[in-house]
Amino acid sequence: DGASPQITLSTSVPLFGNSYSYLYVHVNGLLSFTQSSNQYTPSLSSLPAGYPFIAPFWADVDTRLEGDVYYRESTDSQLLARATTDVRSCFNYRGFTARWLFVATWSRVTYYGSQSNKVNTFQVVLVTDRSKTFVLFNYGKIQWTTGTASGGVNGLGGIPAVGGVYSGDHTCFYTIPGSLSPEIINIISTTNANLPGRWAIKVDAHDPEFTIFAGNNTKKYHLYNKTFK
Repeated sequence: DGASPQITLSTSVPLFGNSYSYLYVHVNGLLSFTQSSNQYTPSLSSLPAGYPFIAPFWADVDTRLEGDVYYRESTDSQLLARATTDVRSCFNYRGFTARWLFVATWSRVTYYGSQSNKVNTFQVVLVTDRSKTFVLFNYGKIQWTTGTASGGVNGLGGIPAVGGVYSGDHTCFYTIPGSLSPEIINIISTTNANLPGRWAIKVDAHDPEFTIFAGNNTKKYHLYNKTFK
């Protein structure tokens, strides 16, 4: 469990109707924007007020056994061009041009209590033009859903992982279908972005906005490059 130190960002990010200039990267699969937390079992009923977060895969990750968490912010022109294309392909914002992004990657991480070789790889990309903000959730390999302390057996069962976003005020949260159920292990095959294994959400306003797509196709994508920090 645990989180990064407070990361001061080089730009303010519009998010859930507010603006944030720092964040925390949590080992347990989420980004938070006002404080860190060690809560390892996902629970929508006990979400604290004033604790907005973005969670590609909130579960009891244990990197002491295997895997790493990488993160960085970037204004690299090639990455920004890619993010611009990815956002425009999912939303009706053809004039959007990415100015800044933050990438966090959980690479081949296992779960608390693991006695197997099951690992997960997933990623969140936070993208903004300093007015509109989008998140991309990318899923590479998902082999477990639950840590032992959350009731899991061999990485399954118990209280499974959550993917989604939460505004921090008890009025607005969105979870990816399959969250808190065994179906979350199939997230690499689901999408709202026309690419299996990718979910995209617009998050600058209080209420999230979703993509123009409803189904899947067979296109493939690659994770954004990770850089250890």
